[in-house]
Amino acid sequence: MRPGEFDVCGHGIVQGQPVEPSAAGRPAEYLPPKELETRWQQEVEALLPGLARSGVPGAEAAVALLQGRSADLVRLALRDRDARTVQWAVQACQAAGAAQAESACLMLPTRLWTEVEPDNGAAWLQLMSAEPAAQADALYGLTRARRFDERVGALAAVVDQAAPQDLPQPARLQLRILAFNAELAKATLVYKPLLQLCPSNLATDANRREQCRAVAELLAGQSGTVLSRSLGLTLVERSGAWPAERVAERRRQIGQAKARLAERLDQSLKLPPLSCAQLEVMGRYIDDFARQGEWAMATQAPTPRR
Repeated sequence: MRPGEFDVCGHGIVQGQPVEPSAAGRPAEYLPPKELETRWQQEVEALLPGLARSGVPGAEAAVALLQGRSADLVRLALRDRDARTVQWAVQACQAAGAAQAESACLMLPTRLWTEVEPDNGAAWLQLMSAEPAAQADALYGLTRARRFDERVGALAAVVDQAAPQDLPQPARLQLRILAFNAELAKATLVYKPLLQLCPSNLATDANRREQCRAVAELLAGQSGTVLSRSLGLTLVERSGAWPAERVAERRRQIGQAKARLAERLDQSLKLPPLSCAQLEVMGRYIDDFARQGEWAMATQAPTPRR
C-alpha cells in the first residue's frame, strides 16, 4: 500500500488523512478518514434501540447508560431494584456531580445499592465516597461484606450478548469499544476516604485496626481489578493482616498482571491499524475483559472463543 493507506477490515483500502506535516527524517502520521469514523458511529447508534428491545437481561439499562439517559436509568433502577442496574444508576448519577445531575438522580437514594446488595463491599465503598456522613456505617458494612464485585466488564458483556449474532466483525468491535470506553468513563470507586479511615499508623486503635484488616482481606483477595487489589495490598501492609512473604507474593502477582495486560494491548498495536487481524486481537481483549473481568483476565487463561 502507499503511505497513509489503511486496509480496513470490511471496507478495503482507504486513504487516511495526515494529522501533522512530515518533518525531516520523520514520516507523516495518518488517521482513518473522518467520514469512516462518522459512519461507524452512526452504525453503532443505529444498533442501540434494537439492543434495548432484545430481551437480554440488563440490555435496556445498558443502552440507557450508553446514551446518557440518566432519567431512564434511574427509573429502571427504582422499578426493578436489580443490583446491576442500581449500580449503574448510582455511579452514573455520582459521575454527573451534584450541580450537573439530572433531577431524576435526586430521587435515587445514595444507599440503594447497599440495600439491594448488602453483602457486596463495592456498594459500601461507593456509599463511603458518596455520603461522607455515613463513612462509619460504610466501613462497618465493608467489614461484614462477603464479596467485592465491581462488575468490571458487565456493561460490555450485556451489550455483546444483546447484539445480533450475524453482526459483522467491524461493527461488533465498534459496539464493544463503545461499551468498554463507557465502562472506563463511568464513576469508578473512590478509595481516598477508605485510605483516610485506615491510615498508616493503626497501632493505637485496636478496633479500627481489626476493621481495616477485614477490609484489606476483602479487597486484596476478592476484588476484580488490578487497582483494587493493589490498594487492598496497601491496606494489608498498614494493618498487618498478612505475613511479609504473602505480601511479597501478592505484589509479584500484581506486577505480572499489569505486565500481561500491557502485553496484550501491545500485541494489537503492532498489527496493521484497522486490519482484520488487529480487530480480532482487540475484540479478543475486550471479550475476555467482558466475560472474565480485569483481574481474572490478567491472571487466568483466556476464555474459549465462540
